[in-house]
Amino acid sequence: MSVTHYLQFKNRKSIRMDEMVIYRKLVASLANFHHIHGSLPDEALKSEVINNACLDILVMRKQGRRDRAQENLIIKTYIEVAREITPVFDDLYASIANVGIRQHVEWSGMWDFLKKYFNDNHQRCIDQEFDAA
Repeated sequence: MSVTHYLQFKNRKSIRMDEMVIYRKLVASLANFHHIHGSLPDEALKSEVINNACLDILVMRKQGRRDRAQENLIIKTYIEVAREITPVFDDLYASIANVGIRQHVEWSGMWDFLKKYFNDNHQRCIDQEFDAA
């Protein structure tokens, strides 16, 4: 039985450690996008959430860990974090992202799409990161 660790911030609900990891990943990705492109339009922010969630799930699968419960937690947590940090990520987009992430990770071309996306938008080679893990 695993123990879920929580942090408590002033005037904020307790957060799980996995939520903090995803929060840091997403904020770093958004900041990097903004730094490279000089802005962060709403549509780019939405794409960042979906593509980062898909990347986490596909990396987990490439490592031989195909765990539906863990994948569901990743999706749920990305959506929760996005809803907390940006008002543009409303109920409607949360529903769209939930379905979109699930569909995208099942697409056989998604890894190649993500390689291009992260290279073009973040100057980041996800294959090298995966190989180093």
